[in-house]
Amino acid sequence: MVLKLFFCAISPPCRAVKLALNALHLNVQYEDVDILTRKYLQTQLPKINPQHTVPTLVDGDAIIWDSHAINIYLVQKYAPDYSLYPADPYQRAIINQRLHFDSGLMYPCIYNSVVSILFKQMRNLNQHQLIAVKQIYAFAEKFLTQNEWIAGDKLTVADFSCMSSLSTLDYIFPVSSKTTPKLMRYLERSQDLPYYELANQEGLNQLGKLMQEKVLKASKNITMNIGN
Repeated sequence: MVLKLFFCAISPPCRAVKLALNALHLNVQYEDVDILTRKYLQTQLPKINPQHTVPTLVDGDAIIWDSHAINIYLVQKYAPDYSLYPADPYQRAIINQRLHFDSGLMYPCIYNSVVSILFKQMRNLNQHQLIAVKQIYAFAEKFLTQNEWIAGDKLTVADFSCMSSLSTLDYIFPVSSKTTPKLMRYLERSQDLPYYELANQEGLNQLGKLMQEKVLKASKNITMNIGN
C-alpha cells in the first residue's frame, strides 16, 4: 500500500517529512493542502486529524500527525536498523532532545515570524523575534561544536527537522559565518544531500516568494498611507 501524506510545501515540518521519505526511498502520494485558506476543510484532512494540521501521514489504518512523530515512525517501521534513529538509548535521547528543540523553540519562532510577514504586514522582524532567532542560532552552533550533524557524527531524523527549520530561519534572518561558522557549514552540508533540492529547497523557495510578495505589498501600503 502506498503511503499518503497531507502536505504543504511551504511548511517546514512538511518538508522535514519529505526529507525523510526521500532518504528512505519510500513511495508516497502527496495530497496538497492549502494551509493559507480554509479550502483544506473540503478535503479528507479534518475527518482524520481533529487538529487539522499538516503533515498528516496515512499508512493503511495508521494515521499519524506531527512531523517528529511521523519521521520516527517511518524509520522504525521501514528501516529499523538505519542510523537515522539508532537503537542506542543515549543516542536516541540526544536525537529526541534536538527534536524537542525544534518543536519547542525553532518552529514557534518560525511560525510567529512568518505569520507576522504574511498576515500582519510586517516587513522586518521585531526586536523580540530577532533575539529569539539569534538565541536559536547560538544553541545550534553549540550543538555542532564537535559534530558534523545536529545530533552526532551521522545524519539522523533530528537533522531533517532542524535543517528544514534552520534553512527557513536563514531565509528570514541570514546566518552569519562570523558569529556561527559551524551552523553556516551545517546548512551548506545539508544542501549537498542528493534529495535536498527536491525535498526542502523547492518549498523554501515557494515560501520565500510568498513572503517577498507580502513585504512588497506592505511597502506599497505604507507609501500610500504616507501619500494620503
